[in-house]
Amino acid sequence: MEFTTEDAKYEALKNRDPQAEGKFIYAVKSTKIYCRPTCYSRLALRKNIMFLDSSQQAIALGYRSCKRCRPDVSRGWNTSRELVDQACRLIFEQAIQGCKLSMDAIIIQLKISKWHLCRMFKSYTGYTPRSFHIQCKLLHQNPLEGIPLPEIQTKKNKLRVNQIIATIDIDTLITLH
Repeated sequence: MEFTTEDAKYEALKNRDPQAEGKFIYAVKSTKIYCRPTCYSRLALRKNIMFLDSSQQAIALGYRSCKRCRPDVSRGWNTSRELVDQACRLIFEQAIQGCKLSMDAIIIQLKISKWHLCRMFKSYTGYTPRSFHIQCKLLHQNPLEGIPLPEIQTKKNKLRVNQIIATIDIDTLITLH
């Protein structure tokens, strides 16, 4: 989706649209702070918002970066998504090799607690690690293949993931196995 007009950018900003990530940033005139379009800080009044193309442009105009979304940090800012992506690959490898799911091996490799990984994994994929492992084993493929993880998790993305998961009936797959 293109964000060429101010109205389109403002709509993306109101909806915290993940597709707008990296396309533009916005600056708040009253606070002199600039943010990513997906930042969950309170939305400023429309008259106080200015849309810019880059962080450098905002800095040149005297704005400072938001401490919540850190728009001055480029790729790699969303470590949760990266961890879930790595966990998906590790669980998929275990399933294809016919191994039992080893959460201990995964959490040691990712250097994260089991509970935090499970919470993030479910939030981004709609699956628990165990149900994802079962899906991979039964289908002999990654059930999320071709479905990219969102850059940032929003309520809209959770609904989309839940709709995708609803189309896959795991109970039927288990009885077929």
